Amino acid sequence: MESPSLLQTSPLTSRLDVSGEPSLCIAVIGATGELARGKIFPALFALYYSGFLPE
Repeated sequence: MESPSLLQTSPLTSRLDVSGEPSLCIAVIGATGELARGKIFPALFALYYSGFLPE
């Protein structure tokens, strides 16, 4: 007999989306700096605009 998955039995995970679709989370530390404004944010936007990041 197989034991049920932790994701199926835990009350902490009852509201999580476990559909299996990939997700993305990007944390930018120091987001107010020159590097973020000049390089990181434009690069992330270019990746999104080109279709390389999920919607």
